Amino acid sequence: DSRARILLRFDGIEFDPVELRVVRDGAITELHPKVSRLLELLASRAGQLVSKEELVDDLWPDTVVNEEALTQLVRKLRRALGDDAHQPRYVQTVTTRGYRFLPEVVTVMATPAPDRAPLSVPLAAPPGGTEAVPPPRLRTWVVLAAGVLVVGVLALLSWQALRLAR
Repeated sequence: DSRARILLRFDGIEFDPVELRVVRDGAITELHPKVSRLLELLASRAGQLVSKEELVDDLWPDTVVNEEALTQLVRKLRRALGDDAHQPRYVQTVTTRGYRFLPEVVTVMATPAPDRAPLSVPLAAPPGGTEAVPPPRLRTWVVLAAGVLVVGVLALLSWQALRLAR
């Protein structure tokens, strides 16, 4: 794929939500789509408590699952990151409430070079900086809203042109 995409970096790990994988020290770990989505949700809100309810609602929309399903997914994410639930470096359990992603996360834009090696360019300043890139899900909604607005304006202009042509 020659298109640029957003990557998340933390603690020497690069996470690619499109390719569903993490890269650490050159080693690639493929992620199950739900594990990848969980990592994306937690990393996009690094340092903040994300409730179990929010995670279940996002990961299993329109489906009833028990809390054990989320617990198992978090276990798989920890395994992929080499994390330990008792001494977490990445995913902290907040008993009965949810989870918190611990490391600082930097959002970068990856642009494949001619030899297909990614060239990463920082898009967001570290915490305390003035520039930031919205999380991937917010960007999707912004693009969708802009598209709906454009279609609406075109429809209105077409209707006006037809009215004037009569």
